[in-house]
Order: sequence, then structure tokens, then C-alpha cells
Amino acid sequence: ASDVYKRQAVMSFGSIRSTNKLQLDNIQVTTRIASQSISSNLHLLTERIYNISTDAELTDDSLSKKDKAAYLQDFEQEIEFVWLSVYDADGKKLYGDKTAPDSIADTKYYSQLAETANTVIGEPHYDQDVLQLCVGAPLKANDEVCGYVIGSYKYDLLNDVLSMLILGDTGSACIINEKGTIIADQDEKNIADLSLIHISEPTRLGM
Repeated sequence: ASDVYKRQAVMSFGSIRSTNKLQLDNIQVTTRIASQSISSNLHLLTERIYNISTDAELTDDSLSKKDKAAYLQDFEQEIEFVWLSVYDADGKKLYGDKTAPDSIADTKYYSQLAETANTVIGEPHYDQDVLQLCVGAPLKANDEVCGYVIGSYKYDLLNDVLSMLILGDTGSACIINEKGTIIADQDEKNIADLSLIHISEPTRLGM
């Protein structure tokens, strides 16, 4: 009888190990697919802003701010933005959506734009009771930065991708930045205050 119990225990242990491995393999595949989807979505957002920033009309000195604002509004109507605006090199709004902030000088993405002179994706933030994600690109005239195009999208694009991850009844998925702060979660309520949510030792995490 003891031999039977031993065989049953071994079989049970083997079954558990096999199930755990299958679950782990499935999670790794799902995570990789979700990561690629997020990367693809973000690439699309940055490409849109970059294309707008390279439009010659926005740096044409012969056009008035009113004309440029009307031209920018055409882009905003074609693509779903929370707001779309142009700022000067100091981060002050020149023209664009009236709901856009008057200045972006105190934002992290502005400092990154000024430092890199390249396209930058900001972290999700609340404004006007809407969770948003800002993407910015420099405006250049004669290869010199003369301002920035900033477009704000709804955060839903990250939330929708994360919601596709099925990790059992109790599993969850999130996105963290380089400091370990959660910047995206399956449940939007969990990032109501981004400054209060933090994961230690983020380099050890895959999910």
C-alpha cells in the first residue's frame, strides 16, 4: 500500500510541475505578444506626432499663428486626440487646442524633449478627469529646434492591451517605468495616484 501511495505522490508532484511549466510557458508567450502590441501602438502614436512635426506649414514664417492653428486643427480632426498644440522652445503654448495646458515646462516629457531633441512619450497622467498619455516631437527650422508639437491621447490604448492578458482568476499585469513605479494597470482605478504605487527591484520582474 505504501508503494501505491508513493507512486501516487510522485505522479501528483509530476502533474503539478507539468501544469506549472505549461502555465509559465503560456504566460511568457502572452506577455511577449502583449509587449509587441503595446510597442506597435506606441510606435503608431509617435509616428503620427512626428509626421505632424515635419509639416512645413508649422514652421513657415509667412503664415500667421491663426493660420497655423487652423492647419493644426485639421490634424486634430483626422486623428482622435484629447488635445493637440504647439509650444515654443520654453514650453509655452503658441497655438492649438484651447483645452491644452498653457505651459508644459514643468512636465517630465518636456525636459526629455529639450534634452534629446527627439520624439518623446510621457507617462500617463490625469488632467480634466481624463487619464492621458502625451507624445511630443520637436519642430525644427534649419535643423534648429524652434518649438514642440504635443498630442495627448487617452490612456485606453495601454489599458486595452493589458486587459487582453488572461492570467488566471487572481493574476494581473502592469507596466512599470525604470524607477519601478506602476504607469499602467489592467484596472485604471489602480493608478489613480501614480506617485503612491511602487514595485521594488523592478529589474527582477517579468510581469
